[in-house]
Amino acid sequence: MLDTIFKHKELIKRVLIILAFGCCFVGCWKKQVSRPVAFERKTPVQSNQIRVLLHDNIKQLRLTSMGGFSIKDSLMASKAHFGRDTEPLEIIAVSGYVKIGERMFGNGCVVVPDQFSLLSVNGKAYRGEIKLYTLDDGKSLQVINQLHVEQYLAGVVGAEMPSYWGQQALKAQAIAARTYCLYTKNRFGTNQKWDVRRTQANQVYRGVSAETATVKQAVAETRAMVLTCRHRDSTRGIFPTYYSSTCGGHTESSYNTFGEYFPPLNGVVCGHCKKTAQRNYLAWGPVTFTDTEITAKVLVRYPSLAELKKIESIVPAKTSNYGQGEGRVVSFRLIGKDGKDAYLKGEDLRLTLDTTGAKMKSTFCKIKKGKGTYSFTGKGFGHGVGMCQYGAHTMAREGKDYKQILRFYYPTAVLVKH
Repeated sequence: MLDTIFKHKELIKRVLIILAFGCCFVGCWKKQVSRPVAFERKTPVQSNQIRVLLHDNIKQLRLTSMGGFSIKDSLMASKAHFGRDTEPLEIIAVSGYVKIGERMFGNGCVVVPDQFSLLSVNGKAYRGEIKLYTLDDGKSLQVINQLHVEQYLAGVVGAEMPSYWGQQALKAQAIAARTYCLYTKNRFGTNQKWDVRRTQANQVYRGVSAETATVKQAVAETRAMVLTCRHRDSTRGIFPTYYSSTCGGHTESSYNTFGEYFPPLNGVVCGHCKKTAQRNYLAWGPVTFTDTEITAKVLVRYPSLAELKKIESIVPAKTSNYGQGEGRVVSFRLIGKDGKDAYLKGEDLRLTLDTTGAKMKSTFCKIKKGKGTYSFTGKGFGHGVGMCQYGAHTMAREGKDYKQILRFYYPTAVLVKH
């Protein structure tokens, strides 16, 4: 009896093995894969790496290289190497797959340059790797540049500050940019595929095109330097070292602008930017919007405010006190057609009315109501929190070093190497 059962078990076992082999054989024989290969890092991104979102929801792009490169997905189901003479490759998403040239990959892949080679996406050169993911619609791509933090900074400093400015100003910019990107990465990068955007939503990053000898020198000579402060839980660590073009005479509190408190970001009186900033940065306007235009822009950006129907009045609800009746508008009160009201932070309304921030340059402003219009006039360019870049430029020209510049705009912060 036991012998019979054992024989039956052996027979079943052999049948299952044959079936499994058959399935594998059929699977290998078919060229069409039933589902894309998931691209997931099995190991965490190294602490000295930064992932920059270059493009989100893009339909197609062109990849070129000054040298050879490899393309592979995470499970090595597909891998290809291209030489230095490879023609530009068109990349699109097809039914959830990444199609590069004539080759199909999974729903994510990484392009790795050969040594001393650069990769170009839509004509812009970048150091490091390029990661490609398909989005949920299966037709769009997300493009991410992963590279060493110090290489990333070489593409940021020259994009955020003119590279011909004084070396001490460039060094201060490098340290502020480094601290900001690492803070942002640690806070937001854990649960997403990227750490920072390439736009002014975080820091402007232009890759190799922003690199110059002076910028590289500033980054190299401040390598690994960051600013730290004591946080509310009594721990010491890095903080978001915000900066903007021109403060207009006084920097702003991070709490007023972004709703978060950090001791070095309380705001300081600054007379430096007035000496070097462009005139239309120091005084701008009037910038005029119709009430119809304002209503449309606000309700598109904030559908929850639909009950206002039509915005008939805008008044400052809270203003910073810089003395002599001056200050930035911290929040605006919007009053609707039936008397219903709502409040928006100053920066939120500014960037809703002017998404570029290039016309309505700051909330350091006054409002004048006309017949069906609102006109804004003000001074300064940017949110005004942290370092004033034109102020740093002036200080460097007057002989101050990068430590003095940082100490002035981030008082109580401590400079360390991470």
